[in-house]
Amino acid sequence: CRCFCHQDSEKQEKIDKVVDVFKQKYGYNSMTRAGRLHSEDKIKFKDLGLLITDEEHRFGVMHKEKIKEYKANIDVLTLTATPIPRTLAMTLYGDLDVSVIDELPPGRKPVQTIHQFDNRRPSLYAGIRKQIAEGRQAYIVYPLIKESEKIDLKNLEEGYNQICAEFPDCQVSKVHGQMKPAEKEAEMQRFINAETQIMVATTVIEVGVNVPNASVMVIENAERFGLSQLHQLRGRVGRGKEKSYCVLFCASFSEETKERMKIMAQSNDGFKISETDLKLRGPGDFFGTRPLCASSCPPASQCHICSGPAFPSRQGARCSAIAIA
Repeated sequence: CRCFCHQDSEKQEKIDKVVDVFKQKYGYNSMTRAGRLHSEDKIKFKDLGLLITDEEHRFGVMHKEKIKEYKANIDVLTLTATPIPRTLAMTLYGDLDVSVIDELPPGRKPVQTIHQFDNRRPSLYAGIRKQIAEGRQAYIVYPLIKESEKIDLKNLEEGYNQICAEFPDCQVSKVHGQMKPAEKEAEMQRFINAETQIMVATTVIEVGVNVPNASVMVIENAERFGLSQLHQLRGRVGRGKEKSYCVLFCASFSEETKERMKIMAQSNDGFKISETDLKLRGPGDFFGTRPLCASSCPPASQCHICSGPAFPSRQGARCSAIAIA
């Protein structure tokens, strides 16, 4: 039997420990690790027994369905800091056994999250200068790499030039998905080594980046990101012992955006954030491919598992579902 893991380099040691536990407890005698089982069509297994998926929320419904092509009754372990609505709804119905780690690693402090409009940008830059003067570093994340004719959003290329002009005494790194792997790694390493004080990036830094010295995360057009993404991006700071900050800039502010920014500012708990996401977007199709409620579904406010003040606790809902089963 074999174990196939999607992982980032930062988590390799943790995954190795998990693999060792499964080897010793369940007798798995051959373990294989790789990066993209969910998108790989050519890999064949003689007897797949265990599959571990890290950062589960990053995979789509069809990616996860590919697991069934390998073996119907394999053991599956998934890990995520912020379950997407569909996954959270499955746990409510008792379809997944759940283990919860709800504590920060020793020495870490909760990240203070602030929502700001564009007129507060000068005070933000003053705050970043103060953090840099104290020896810290900052991330600034953009939704686009280049300017788009179709949507009016902040983009990394213009943002990089603006940040370089605004912080002439600082070194600025730039990282995005269109860079060659070697270039991207070189820029990341400069930031890790504190050779640069600010990193301008897209969501490529969402997972697998560990710079304890970074204390500020700025997210432009935060309304364009999902709650899971926002929580994951915020998790790039607060990894050291110093107080850290996450600043969410929004260009538009609908009622739904207001609710989303509110839960981000109020909570560092990924599960509470996921529950809010479920309330706002709905659970999607349990027997289809939609990961959230679409136009043909009833609004999330009318959904029978995520509406109203009686929205059930995770444990209470699971107990009820298991009792019915």
